[in-house]
Amino acid sequence: MTVERHERLMNHFDEACELAPDAQAEYVRKLAMDDALLARDVAELLAHDRAAGSTLERAADELANTQTAPLGAVTSAVVRGGDLDGVQDLEPVAELGEGGMGRVLLARQRSLQREVAVKVLKDASLERADDLFAEAVLAGSLEHPNIVPVHALERDRRGRPVLVMKRVEGVSWRTLIREPDHPAWPSLLEKHGDRLSAHLWILNGVCLGLHFAHSRGVLHRDVKPDNVMVGAFGEVYLVDWGIAAKTGLSWSTDPAAARGVGTPGFLAPEMLDDNASPPDVRTDVYLLGATLHYALTGKPRHEGETVLEQLEAARASLPRDYPTHVPDELAAICNRATHRDPARRFASAEAFREAIGDYQRHRGAQELSDAAWQRLEKLRDLLATSPHADARQVHELATESLFGFRESRRVWPGNARARDGLRLCLQTQVEYEVGEENLGRAQALLDEIDDPPSELVTSVGALRERLAARAAREAKLAALERAQDWRVAARYRGAFFLLACALSIGLWRFAVRDRDPRPIAPELLALYMVAALGVLGALVVLFRRHLLATAVTQQVVFGMLCCIGAMAVNRAANAIAAPPTAAILSADMVFAALTAALGAVTLARWFWLFVPLFCGGALVARLAPQLAGMTFASTATLALAIGLFASTGRRR
Repeated sequence: MTVERHERLMNHFDEACELAPDAQAEYVRKLAMDDALLARDVAELLAHDRAAGSTLERAADELANTQTAPLGAVTSAVVRGGDLDGVQDLEPVAELGEGGMGRVLLARQRSLQREVAVKVLKDASLERADDLFAEAVLAGSLEHPNIVPVHALERDRRGRPVLVMKRVEGVSWRTLIREPDHPAWPSLLEKHGDRLSAHLWILNGVCLGLHFAHSRGVLHRDVKPDNVMVGAFGEVYLVDWGIAAKTGLSWSTDPAAARGVGTPGFLAPEMLDDNASPPDVRTDVYLLGATLHYALTGKPRHEGETVLEQLEAARASLPRDYPTHVPDELAAICNRATHRDPARRFASAEAFREAIGDYQRHRGAQELSDAAWQRLEKLRDLLATSPHADARQVHELATESLFGFRESRRVWPGNARARDGLRLCLQTQVEYEVGEENLGRAQALLDEIDDPPSELVTSVGALRERLAARAAREAKLAALERAQDWRVAARYRGAFFLLACALSIGLWRFAVRDRDPRPIAPELLALYMVAALGVLGALVVLFRRHLLATAVTQQVVFGMLCCIGAMAVNRAANAIAAPPTAAILSADMVFAALTAALGAVTLARWFWLFVPLFCGGALVARLAPQLAGMTFASTATLALAIGLFASTGRRR
């Protein structure tokens, strides 16, 4: 705001303060006939004065509405006599609105049988005719789908300019923002899904029109929701180019600056500084950011109890903290676009539009990451209350979270929220898998984390060492268990017993065949036992891989060989002394009983079955010497049969 304009504002404010409230309202209305912007500022100042009442507030409201009345909204104002006098092709119908410089009429164009919007001066004076001519030339040079077309520039009978434009049938964007129940909303929501998407679609059209104007060297300087019209068929128009100016003009030399520099709630800080650099496209970028701010919050960028407070807020242009319902990315766009330093803003309206487009593309990714965060928080709450929660529920929540974060990053690689969520989700899963001792899954998840926390790496390493030590212990125990497992090599052990049984049966047949009352020669007894020992020993050597596979098999086989070897030694030692056959065989069976007792203590309890068997055989051999050979052969055969049955896995 220029110093001169500020002085005019305060002078009118001081004069109005001396009047009664009703007289103040009339004073403001009269002032509006000459300068609507100045009158509105005075009304806003008075509206906050304690002496002012609701009358002044209504007056301020009326001024705000007439300043930016939509081109398509017919008011109840009566068309004044002489309007469009001398313009034969136009027939005035009604008044659409009134601004600081002129009035906008609804007229019928006779030649084309259509309704048009016509802007004329407010009074008979030609004082501001040049301004309206300048606006007509500027707007007429901007032929773009998002700028209201100018059809013609005429003169009435008094020589005043008559600007003929397309009539826009629709509603102002400000009305849509302020009235969520407006009849236009259902069709917008049907097309765009939600209100935010609809607002961003409208803003996109504004950016396109503004960028085109900038390409033609024209600045709008009053971009705000009031100056955006949304047509009934989806059209978006940036309207009211009344204070537009060519780029490169300084504020002090621009004639438009003397009658107003825009709207206090949206002003860029350089618009209030007479010594600022010439305006450029970044000034309009600021207004775009302030407009987006209004769409997101429903409030102007610069708030204050008075116009002066709003102007001070505009000069400071401090960054804003946005409520939680405003997406972070849009909040950042707003703060960047409305930065106090023009160099820190977006370089153009197109760059601003592209940032909004990026957000819209990112929005789906953001929604994915938000949903993934909800699942992750649920997972962490579950694990906090129950560290060993149901694995199915944990994996379901974790899988859904990981998918959401990964898909969000695929759509938007720069999504920091998804990146952080993915990292935390992986860390949470690693901690859970470590607790459940799932080393493979924990390591796989850890490998997905870039630069994982050292404590997490340490915990996985400790789990690996712990599981390795446990595996070594279990392997050792398994080896011990296998060594004592009677089922291992049972077939070969059985074959060994069968062969021993065959040798025993051969001995029995030999004893039966020679039931001669004469004793069996000790040399023959020794030779037979040595032969048996040799055959069994050879069998052990040939099938050692299987017969010696376990400790129990080794002990059984070596026990048998030791027993047979002891018998062979006993018989060889008695070959010279030549005691009775019954004595030799009785001693053999005593050796067998002692060997069985040792096996019962060290190997298996079923070896105790052999002890009474062999002891009984030794006793029978002593009491009935003539039956010694048959008793020995029968006892050995029965013992081997029992051993065959018990050692092949049926008993342990």
